Amino acid sequence: MSRAADEDTASPRIPGGRLFRRNPNRDTPANIKARFDMTPEAYMQKHHIRFYLEDAVRQVMEQKTDRPLEAMAAYFQNLLSGDHVVAREYAFVVGAPQNRSAFVRHVQRCFYAQAVDAREASTPLTVEDCHSLLLLLCTDIPIEVPH
Repeated sequence: MSRAADEDTASPRIPGGRLFRRNPNRDTPANIKARFDMTPEAYMQKHHIRFYLEDAVRQVMEQKTDRPLEAMAAYFQNLLSGDHVVAREYAFVVGAPQNRSAFVRHVQRCFYAQAVDAREASTPLTVEDCHSLLLLLCTDIPIEVPH
């Protein structure tokens, strides 16, 4: 298969560069039928649409930018890239499964080296150390989380 053909069938890149992988099982006839059989409210609840729309509007209202639609577009680009959880309150981080996954990815990306260094130095990180590192990403994360 040629490189051009590979690129045509490859998963698309979302703005921000992260690869958005398609789930081949998602679009089976049974899944499509189930999705279209859902009530609008059930669909919105399943995908946390109201949660994200309300947060997007709240963020735009706090920014009071001259270009609110561009601000909303940037919000959803950050959501797709997983950057939307950095420096957010703990209630937001745990408010949806996608947020929790994105936060864990950020923790791994940011602090993996510190954990390896501590292990190699035979000085394991304490719960307080872990909490201090987590506070850099989420300023109100409870001390119980790293336990």
